Amino acid sequence: MNTFINDDEFKKKKVIFIMGATGTGKSSEIDPYSDFKAENFCLQVVVYIEKILKSQCVPIIVGGSNLYMENLMEDPVFMFKYKYDSFFIWIDVEQ
Repeated sequence: MNTFINDDEFKKKKVIFIMGATGTGKSSEIDPYSDFKAENFCLQVVVYIEKILKSQCVPIIVGGSNLYMENLMEDPVFMFKYKYDSFFIWIDVEQ
């Protein structure tokens, strides 16, 4: 049994995600008719997270479908789950 704590876990940067079903108002500023794909979401999230972290703040990412989140977490290019410690909040309201 390994009793050592993985020091890399403590070096991960913290990120908060607020998620929820479509139509609950998480991302009311985004044009629903735009051609915004999961890849666009991933690229923008990574850029903004790094900008926010440079200002010593914890990034809070609001909106994005489960597909976007899964793409971000599993994409080997971004290596997101290895760099960041993520906390997810699910918004559950009636549409």
